[in-house]
Amino acid sequence: YERPLQSYIRRLGGSPHDEDDLVQEVMLAFLHQVQQGNFEPREGADLRSYLIGIAHRKWLKKIEGETRRKKREHQFTTGYDDPKTPE
Repeated sequence: YERPLQSYIRRLGGSPHDEDDLVQEVMLAFLHQVQQGNFEPREGADLRSYLIGIAHRKWLKKIEGETRRKKREHQFTTGYDDPKTPE
């Protein structure tokens, strides 16, 4: 399932490095779910779709983390304080 996962990540705007990292993370997450007994295949659902779902959630977390990191860096470098905070 490596190729379909890479293709999906590429369509979301990922780089080749992102593709490799996320495929590895997806496989580790899936293996962990199987080992913990949390994976229950559903009738009519294929494994490819399940793995794409894991990749989608991991990609969203990665983007959210990068957005927060960039915001912190911007605040640190510009001295910007959010006027909505009580301070």
